[in-house]
Amino acid sequence: MPALGRNLRNWHQWLMRQSQQRKGLSRRLVPNAEFLEAIALLSNGSPVISGFVFLDQSANSTLTNNGLFDTGENGLPTASVELFNATNQLVAATTTNASGFYQFTGPQFPAPPTHSVTQTITVPTTLTDFTQPFSPALQLFDTALGTLEDVKITTTVNLSSTIQAENTSTSSGASITAHLFNGHYQIDGLNTTIQNAAPLTITSGPVSVSTFDGTQDFLGPDSVTFPALSKSDSQSFTIASGSPALAFYESTSANTSITPTLTASAQANATSPIGNTDYRTTSSATATITITYDYLPTTTFSPGQYTIVQTPILPGYTNGKESRNGTVLPPPAAGNPQMIPLSLGTADAPNNDFGKLVSSPGVAPAIVNVLMFGVHMEQSEVVVYFNGPVDPSLIPAVENPKNYVIIGQNRKGAFNAPGQPIYTIAEAVYNAQNNTVTLLPEAHLNTHQRYEMGALLPGYPFPYATIIGGKLTLGGQTTAIQHATTHRAIRHK
Repeated sequence: MPALGRNLRNWHQWLMRQSQQRKGLSRRLVPNAEFLEAIALLSNGSPVISGFVFLDQSANSTLTNNGLFDTGENGLPTASVELFNATNQLVAATTTNASGFYQFTGPQFPAPPTHSVTQTITVPTTLTDFTQPFSPALQLFDTALGTLEDVKITTTVNLSSTIQAENTSTSSGASITAHLFNGHYQIDGLNTTIQNAAPLTITSGPVSVSTFDGTQDFLGPDSVTFPALSKSDSQSFTIASGSPALAFYESTSANTSITPTLTASAQANATSPIGNTDYRTTSSATATITITYDYLPTTTFSPGQYTIVQTPILPGYTNGKESRNGTVLPPPAAGNPQMIPLSLGTADAPNNDFGKLVSSPGVAPAIVNVLMFGVHMEQSEVVVYFNGPVDPSLIPAVENPKNYVIIGQNRKGAFNAPGQPIYTIAEAVYNAQNNTVTLLPEAHLNTHQRYEMGALLPGYPFPYATIIGGKLTLGGQTTAIQHATTHRAIRHK
């Protein structure tokens, strides 16, 4: 296989390996969550790796394609940039912004496990009716820990009444029932109002008591003290990732905590269908709020060797030169993408820049000669010469045998006439060393006759004065094939 073809295949295989690594990374388990927890709690942050993808073409021709992002040159947006560690594992990926800028602030792959921070704040048992703050104050999420993914909130409010009742009828006993009713609560200060959907109600009894004993003391057989009547209401909801409401729970320099409040009210009594009932009640409320912050912890780059890769090439551009913090780097091996090796310590690593050049489709190399090589009754070769290297994107077309046809003379020695033979091509091989493509016709060509070649290669004109026009199955134009002035050994198919 030609050298350039081998490089392209090697590059394709390299890309496939990276794709498989990415898929594998997403499935790997993190072996030590405690270690990641320690990293997440670091306050010093991670060294930042950054740079630009830019058009390295300047009004000053001496600055064009020098590998440096000079004043007046423009950044290129939407370029993909990837970061690999010393073991060739993908650890981060991004795209350039509108200015051509990119940065890596920490490893993305493998993704760290979600961490959680939970707080519980309360309003202690307090006689209703009241409005009272929860305590302690609710601490907002510290963004230094990482990226807030969601907030889970659970509220529980309990209304309670103690009820004593006494039958005051001297002529009959009584059957007494206790009631807690018309209970209401409202929690404010959580960026939304939380309240009961319907009045809270509970009853106890009935309990039978005797006739009034003459002393109103809520004691004795004419009285009853009910077990505490208690009614709870709980609500839970989640503020999911992507919701604008998440910002309310993130701390800022001006605000690190909030203090929600509880407003609660309730009524209670005791009733009996017969007799006369006196009662006394005490009502109270208590509440808790439990909030859990789920977040992805901030991780940091470990010191070591990394490689920044820009791939694929943006449409309409070709690779120029790379530079690292002002130092222009040697070009990568042929067929490889632009790469910048980096030795990272604890400091930021800026100005890792990838220069690009505009593609020039109008200057594609042209066919400058077509020679036939062969000896009598043996395999012939037709060699097509280009005036420069073939663009790698056009190699598949150049090596496609169906893009060529060879036309012979008819028996009267005429081209473009009835009876002229047409020869298809069995194989086409490009040679990057001398910018040629060698064609092996399906049938033997007579070295004593003249032939024409037709080709359909996008972007490659045929600037020959000796072109003979004709309608070919492939379309395009035909070029006269010259006999080589010297013969050479021709390989058999």
